[in-house]
Amino acid sequence: MSFKPTIEQNQIFNFFKNGKENGMIDAVAGSGKTSTIINGIDYIDKKNKILFCAFNKKIQEEINQKTVNKENVIVKTTYALGLSILKYHFEIFTRSPNLDKSKYFNILNEQLRKNKSNNYVEETKFTRYFEKIKFIYYQEKKQEEPDIFYKTFYSNYYRLVDLLRYTLSYAKGESSFQRLVEKYAIDIDQKNTQLLELYRKLVELAIGEGNIKAKLLGIYDYADMIFLPCEFKLSSPDQFDIVFVDECQDLSNAQLITITKYLKKGGRFFAVGDPFQSIYGFAGASPESFNNIKTLYNPKMFKLTNCFRCSSDIVKLAQEIRPDITTTNSFKSSIIKIKFDDIIKYVQKGDFVLSRQNCNLFEVVFKLLCHNIKCKIIGKKEILKSLKDIIDNNKLYSEKYYEELPDHLQKIYKIAENKLGNNPANYEKLENLGDSINILESCFFHNQNAKTLNDLFDYIESLMNCEDEDSVILSSIHRSKGLEKKNVFIIGYNELPIKKENMLEWQLYQEKCLKYVAITRAEVNLYQTESPPDKNDTLVLQDAILDQPSLIDIKSSD
Repeated sequence: MSFKPTIEQNQIFNFFKNGKENGMIDAVAGSGKTSTIINGIDYIDKKNKILFCAFNKKIQEEINQKTVNKENVIVKTTYALGLSILKYHFEIFTRSPNLDKSKYFNILNEQLRKNKSNNYVEETKFTRYFEKIKFIYYQEKKQEEPDIFYKTFYSNYYRLVDLLRYTLSYAKGESSFQRLVEKYAIDIDQKNTQLLELYRKLVELAIGEGNIKAKLLGIYDYADMIFLPCEFKLSSPDQFDIVFVDECQDLSNAQLITITKYLKKGGRFFAVGDPFQSIYGFAGASPESFNNIKTLYNPKMFKLTNCFRCSSDIVKLAQEIRPDITTTNSFKSSIIKIKFDDIIKYVQKGDFVLSRQNCNLFEVVFKLLCHNIKCKIIGKKEILKSLKDIIDNNKLYSEKYYEELPDHLQKIYKIAENKLGNNPANYEKLENLGDSINILESCFFHNQNAKTLNDLFDYIESLMNCEDEDSVILSSIHRSKGLEKKNVFIIGYNELPIKKENMLEWQLYQEKCLKYVAITRAEVNLYQTESPPDKNDTLVLQDAILDQPSLIDIKSSD
């Protein structure tokens, strides 16, 4: 062994060697959970075929390098496992597979195709559902509201197509669909049962068409890799004596069931994860994943409580959320409370700056650029899309509209606030909208040259284009998971975890998890930074505004 195992690790290794049951490791942040599994494999009889399920491609490559001499170990992502099942059962997936990231965009276009006379090429249930959804939108739209029907519809369509598959909620009925819309804050009026039913029927028609295209033509997207093996109730081409699963707290229902297909009857299942790092519930990962595995496999429980990453002072902070996290580290470190404007006194090349709100990151950008400090924002593509989604395309080149932009943005927020009300299910919709509005307003006031919204979007994109390796790295807390740095700044630290009236229990829990994730990114020095001062009276929100990454983030831990 290349390291001296702790008492907890020795208990796990002994269980690997002599136990017969399934096992589960509840591992705190920075506890070396992946290394524990890899070293633990040496204690397992080499006659056993072992499958290691990696959370993403990057982790798969790292583990492959560390297990290169272990011939009985196969390392794959859950998506690769699902694709292997499809290839095993459908010859088309071996002969001419077609990974089409735009699969459901193409299905939508096919269904809504029109001729030169602007009539549908073929009137179907799909076109009728679509027209009724559009009619309801314009019937309820107030005159002063921006016309964003197509943006709203496309956003709802793509999110529902993905979520119904990730959560295995496809064709499960009206009540299941309504719960999903509520839980994931889909932009559909939940009081309008007719609208809910129209969306359900339309999206299920699209998924049904997608399933046919997969079977007959081998056309699939990423979600199909783990959804179709479950939907078609397919068996795996191979089975293993032992299956290891890393980051088990972030598994979607489709991932868990796909993995289960590879476990030999009488085989052993080992899962490792940290329930306090469960922060991807918004994107299809099951917040109950950790407990679902307990129920399904009845594993013997183990813990890894020693954090090798963080200083003792930082661990003490993390203990406020997860009391059992400990460390034997004794190196010097600092936890410093600073004002936002003082960040330039402390920040260095390569440091992390984290925030629960994307709008705060842009204030950091302006602050750093004023002092010629290079910086880059992680997730720029998704941020830019979220900004464009709230704007009517017809206004992109209007100079008059741009001159009055703060007033228009304030109206957009107030209309949404009145429409969404205090329903906790709408909490994230309103917060995400507010985040986008705050970014647009902040950039509006910092840029004196833009004449139109299109100019402003170009300016915002330019702010995020720096790719220098020595840049200061800015990220939402969500996107920072899996990363670590010597120095970490958390903007708006004193506001975490965010609590709002009427928040649902799982939302409150995930906010605590986000604070824990942010704290445990820091190895040595943690800067508890205040939120930026409010310099514009016209800013719509003065509360913390939340950020949620897009669905694609579930595929990567960074």
